[in-house]
Amino acid sequence: MNHKYQSLLASALLYRELGRAVAYPTSVLVGELRSGEFVAGLRQVSRLLSKNGSLLAAVGEVESAVRQLEADQVGLEEEHTYLFNRQVQTSLYEGSYGPERVHRRLRSIEELASLYAAFGYRVGGGQRELPDHGGVELEFMSLLCAKEVYALDNGLTAAAGVCRDARHNLLSNHLAGWFPLFVEKLRSTARIGFYLAVAGAALALIEQQCEELGIQADIITRDDGARESLLEAREPENFDCAVQPAAQ
Repeated sequence: MNHKYQSLLASALLYRELGRAVAYPTSVLVGELRSGEFVAGLRQVSRLLSKNGSLLAAVGEVESAVRQLEADQVGLEEEHTYLFNRQVQTSLYEGSYGPERVHRRLRSIEELASLYAAFGYRVGGGQRELPDHGGVELEFMSLLCAKEVYALDNGLTAAAGVCRDARHNLLSNHLAGWFPLFVEKLRSTARIGFYLAVAGAALALIEQQCEELGIQADIITRDDGARESLLEAREPENFDCAVQPAAQ
């Protein structure tokens, strides 16, 4: 497998694990965190992706946060509910950020649902989330990377180009725009380090892929809608494969 395929496959794995980590913590995830399996997997794939060390350093922050979990006075389930659900200290939904929130959220949901459907997927699983949920967007990036690898490996040049264009769309028009402010808000609202570290690692991956694809995203910098161009309320019980193939 050449470097390009290897990088895409590693991206697919890393996006999937980080998307899983920002969702409500399942018993499977908690078990992997305790055993060290989760962090070991992250570090393995991040080494394949990181050119300048920033992504590896961000994943190192996740490792430190996981080691701290046993000493933290707040459990993951309690922290997730505190941050993202009941009082919504920090929203996990893209449409909650930027100007004209109601219009923006409706537009984001419509655009994302159409993008998922174009690849034969819909939002589903044990807990049906809205299309603009951060974990869903990260998981779909994982699917796009994996599909692009398959297309390239089988000589499907046109199909690979479609996947690349979709990645560019999802990054430039969605993830790269709102995720920096999401991470910034977590810095002031998170009581333990886990979710901030996971979000930081996801942002490092998003920024690295923006650089590779030559994306200049409009970054939402404040809730009042101020923007700058840079390179670059529900209570879920589960988040099992949020993006699923659409019924035939």
